[in-house]
Amino acid sequence: MAIYANSGNVLSSQYVNNDSMYVYSGGSARYTSVGSGGILQVSSGGSVYETTVFGGRMRVSSGGRGHYTTIRSNGNVWNYGYQSGTMVSSGGQLNVFGLENVLTVYSGGSTAVGSGGSLFDTDIQYKGTASILSGGTANYSYEDGELYVSSGGTA
Repeated sequence: MAIYANSGNVLSSQYVNNDSMYVYSGGSARYTSVGSGGILQVSSGGSVYETTVFGGRMRVSSGGRGHYTTIRSNGNVWNYGYQSGTMVSSGGQLNVFGLENVLTVYSGGSTAVGSGGSLFDTDIQYKGTASILSGGTANYSYEDGELYVSSGGTA
């Protein structure tokens, strides 16, 4: 059964596994875990805090916000809005088409920045990777790992 956070609702400590959770405008969620087969959708005006994505998927729409997200173990996050304090660890994948502020990519983690996406204040640890594709940008990056910049990307 799907889980919903509507305007004025604050959800806490939800576990989304083989299910869906939707955070709409004015709604928020804290301490959410998104496991295998789980989907977390953050709509414009919605906010999530301290989310862990492992094996599932999370999408932050334009106008949506994510804070202190951890991505690991086949977790996949698509950010078209705004996120801050994101951490990508082994097996995690972050795809950025919005803004990421204060991002850390650990060993085995991967980040791709597409057209319209931007990284600001990024730390790429040893064996972590970030790819800046055409139309993507990265500002104030620190690399012990790998930073790839494609034609049309800026870093």
